[in-house]
Amino acid sequence: TLFGQIWRLEPLCSKKKSMWRREIEWLLCVSDYIVELIPSWQTYPDGSKLEVMTSRP
Repeated sequence: TLFGQIWRLEPLCSKKKSMWRREIEWLLCVSDYIVELIPSWQTYPDGSKLEVMTSRP
């Protein structure tokens, strides 16, 4: 990967820059599917309650 090849802070050539962007995009695409869950209570018609996890808006 490109992360192991860059040791100095300097401008990247276009080939390495596109490789870096592709790797970053690949790493960050997982964050599109991460949801934060919070506990809440669900009440059933018989009056019983159950704690469930719901996604935060």
